[in-house]
Amino acid sequence: MIRSLYTKVFFTAVGLFLIGVGAPSPAVAQSGGWVSCGDAGGWCVINTTDPVRLRYGSGEDWTITTAGVGRDGGLIPCNNSLGNVKPGAKTCEYQILTGMDQYVAENTYKCGTEGTNCFVNGDKDRPYYMKYGTDDAWIMVPVAPNAQGNVACSIHTFGYDPVPNVHKHCEAGIEYSDITGWEICSGGERPCTTDKSVVQLVRYGQGNDGSNHTYREVAANKVNCGLDTFVVDPMNNVVKSCYVATVPDDSLEIISVKGQWKQIIGHNDKMAFKTAIGVTGSRADTKTSEWNLSVTTAIEAEANALFAKQTTSLSFTASGGESRSLTEALEQSTLQELSVSCTARNGEVNVGLFQWTYEVEENCAVSGTCASSSSIQTRDTWCVFHPDISLIKFRPVCRPGCCANRNCTTCMTEPEACTVMINPQFAD
Repeated sequence: MIRSLYTKVFFTAVGLFLIGVGAPSPAVAQSGGWVSCGDAGGWCVINTTDPVRLRYGSGEDWTITTAGVGRDGGLIPCNNSLGNVKPGAKTCEYQILTGMDQYVAENTYKCGTEGTNCFVNGDKDRPYYMKYGTDDAWIMVPVAPNAQGNVACSIHTFGYDPVPNVHKHCEAGIEYSDITGWEICSGGERPCTTDKSVVQLVRYGQGNDGSNHTYREVAANKVNCGLDTFVVDPMNNVVKSCYVATVPDDSLEIISVKGQWKQIIGHNDKMAFKTAIGVTGSRADTKTSEWNLSVTTAIEAEANALFAKQTTSLSFTASGGESRSLTEALEQSTLQELSVSCTARNGEVNVGLFQWTYEVEENCAVSGTCASSSSIQTRDTWCVFHPDISLIKFRPVCRPGCCANRNCTTCMTEPEACTVMINPQFAD
């Protein structure tokens, strides 16, 4: 979960190593945006310099690690050091990070070189995203500092070597601060039952001190509560247990949802345009039914509060149009093309096209120091005809279904319920 650059040293080391294991297999696209990049015991070929979510396992049982390489076609080892959740054949697959996950991966700072300590100033019972490797290849995993705030920058901390035989460094990232507690899922190193449908943070160790545990992100039916999965033994010669982190419900993380007309075409003499319906931004690839419901609820609450102030019986849900457009946009798995035709009259040529868009802001899933934003583009569009449509007074000012004149500068019902604030920053 960071962009990097390959060096000749790494290629020399890899080239010598490949004499024994054979050439890596090419990456193959899988369902759900996952790309199969290599088999256990070999190399994973990552065909992007963007940070990726790297998973290791098979079927419905995987360990999850954030990783990156320095150039397209970069290599990273695919082996049990990534965490062996169950016996049998395994593969490596990756998925390019977006939104909040990408933010976490790209916001780190160098804190130490291999063989030294990284100092982390924060809660000692919470893990931090820590990066280990070089500019050629690296991994990022949750690690908790000791009581002095230190994390040893070594393979003994991370348990996995992303660049064999090369001196590495460490980088510290964001605190994994959305944890509200820990629930024991296995005592005495017995199998731990987890939720395969989501990525969960599991820790392995003893006691309440966070540094006495090894952390692993998993998406699996069951996790072997032992060194097969966690690789690093946080406390020698003691019986350890596994705990699953409890985190807040994502549906409570919506900060605001604002509906507005966004100008997508301006000062154009064409009458036919193409735009799209769907979700863009941080939730483009990660929206869930729970997120859709949270957004819809927030929009309905705002709209119905406005409509309640007028004398008519119009409401967001009952009025139909705006509600149906929102539902349609949220149901799109990918952006869907939308063709729009504007009908001119009396020799009109300057056309501006506006699309009704919801801007969604939500808390970052980690420390709250960042926020993610998404746009929901709906079917509702409006053509504006005027010699100078860059002027504020010639922009739509009414919600969809409320426009009373050709350029939507007058609303058909009470202004308080139908008028929307125009934001000049969206002008072309």
